[in-house]
Parts: sequence; structure tokens; C-alpha cells
Amino acid sequence: MPENTRHKLVAPGVLEGCQRGDVQAQEALYRHFGRLVMATCLRYASNSADAEDIFQESFIAIFEQIRSLKHPERIVSWIYRIVVSKVIRYYRKRVQMVEVTEWNMHGPAPGYQEHEIIQALSAEELLSLVQQLPDGYRLVFNLHVMDGYSHREIGRMLGIREATSRSQLHKAKCWLQKTIVEKFGIHSYEK
Repeated sequence: MPENTRHKLVAPGVLEGCQRGDVQAQEALYRHFGRLVMATCLRYASNSADAEDIFQESFIAIFEQIRSLKHPERIVSWIYRIVVSKVIRYYRKRVQMVEVTEWNMHGPAPGYQEHEIIQALSAEELLSLVQQLPDGYRLVFNLHVMDGYSHREIGRMLGIREATSRSQLHKAKCWLQKTIVEKFGIHSYEK
């Protein structure tokens, strides 16, 4: 749901109805954005149960805060910010963000060509791999690679150093590479 996502605005009157607390308008907004919010939750969560918890917390916050939305044309990015905020809060409750060092990675495989490996995976396989990342890695990976936040912004959002964000991104990429190599039997690509 990043800024560049094109998504039709909700039907006229739905936003105003939500701001008044109208249940039918809330249902319409939920139906309209539900799949988009769930897709984001699944990408950030380690499993579907966590994604469902984040999804519910996100919609509760959306309906509680919808009166603060001043520019209806920005609803997609506004909802997205709420979802990301809920993801971060959810994982802060569960795990204190520390630099994870349990994985022993040794850099890319010889002749590794990321785009060829990624193209060989289905969307479901890629999502499954991202969900398997340790929490800190997954948060940083999604925020930086998928959503375009800088390491400085990620550091502020997660309360970690910029260098920690860079380190976790590197380790996430190495973990993904190692897992892909092991799971799919891809040993190396010649340049």
C-alpha cells in the first residue's frame, strides 16, 4: 500500500459516513480496503494468525482515527501508515528490537544473480520466505525493500541505530539467499 499504489477512492459518502460512525459506511470501507490491508499485514507478519491480529488492530485504529483524515485523496497512504504503525507496535510488544546474530551468513553465493532467482519464485513462495525471516529482519526488509523507507527513517520508527537497520537488511538478504539456495537447489548462476 505504498504511496504509488493506485486504488480507487471509496464511493461518495462512505468516508463521511465513517467519520460520523455509520456502521454501514464502515463495512463499505472495510470491504473496499480489506484485501489491501491484509496483503500488507501478511507481508509483515510471520504467520497468518499474527497478520489477522495486526489486521484487526489496524481497522480498529482506522475507524477510531478516521475523523483526523483531512485529505480523502490520501486515504491509501493514510491507511498504510496506520498499518505499518500497528505492525511495529505489535512486534515491539512481542520482541525487543535487538540486532539479531543467530544466523551465520557468509555473503552471496558465487555468481549469484538475484533477479533470476526471484523471477523463478511464485508470489506465494516469496511471501512465505519473507514471513520466515526473524522479526527484526522482516520488519527492516519490508520497510526498506518493499516500502522504500531509508535506514534513517527505519531507525527512527523502530528505535534502533541506522547502522543496525543496515545490518539487519544485509542479514535478511543473506538469510533469504541461503534459504532459497537450500530450498530450491539453486547453487549459483554464471554471469
